[in-house]
Amino acid sequence: MQHLSKWHGFNRNQWHGLTEIANPICFQNWSIGIEEQFYMIWPLIFISILKTTKRSIVLICIVILIYTLRIIPFALNSIGYPIASLTTLGNYFIMGRFDNMAIGGLLAIMYFHKQTISKTIQLISLGILVLSLFMQFNPKYGSSHIYYSILFAISIYHFINAKKYKLLNNITINYLGKISYGIYMYHLIAIYLTLNILSLLHITHNSIYFNISLYVIAISITILLASLSYEALEKRILRLKDLLQK
Repeated sequence: MQHLSKWHGFNRNQWHGLTEIANPICFQNWSIGIEEQFYMIWPLIFISILKTTKRSIVLICIVILIYTLRIIPFALNSIGYPIASLTTLGNYFIMGRFDNMAIGGLLAIMYFHKQTISKTIQLISLGILVLSLFMQFNPKYGSSHIYYSILFAISIYHFINAKKYKLLNNITINYLGKISYGIYMYHLIAIYLTLNILSLLHITHNSIYFNISLYVIAISITILLASLSYEALEKRILRLKDLLQK
């Protein structure tokens, strides 16, 4: 929702944008595409390393390898020795974000096998993350995604293991977690609809009333759409998953 201000340019005369290639309400779908590719590759990698006792080390090496494949082509380009095939491979891994998702997978494995991370490291990571976001810290050479993936992964690990955060463990938060896929998929539609509604009502942009209305209506529509999707569609698909596991 932090980019709502960028949507102010849309109005009721711009519904044609929904049919264009650069569709403004579904450009987040690229991440779903690469996520599906990751889930096709990740199990094969994981199965191949199940027999080793040093799974975490192997996975860390995989992350380093992917990141290396991302930066080598651009390092060669910068010194005047471009290699087209390597550049294509590097671009694929940049967009694929497999190293970032592997970091999350690594923390999931640690959580599943009850491997612990020092509470000091957890709290330091959480503090660095908050500070970095506040200062808009952006490491160079394509490392920002790795940097934030590690900090977010450790911070999430901290929250799911800390029972003291009762605010994060209640019916409302748990339900929002269940419909989070729909929230991600439909929030742009909700923003688009809200901006057009406010435009039809001739509410002045950048006014306090406009901003309050924008956030309240967009969030409400997002949760409504996500809930309908979860109850009518996603639950049925999840039941199929349970059948396949038997």
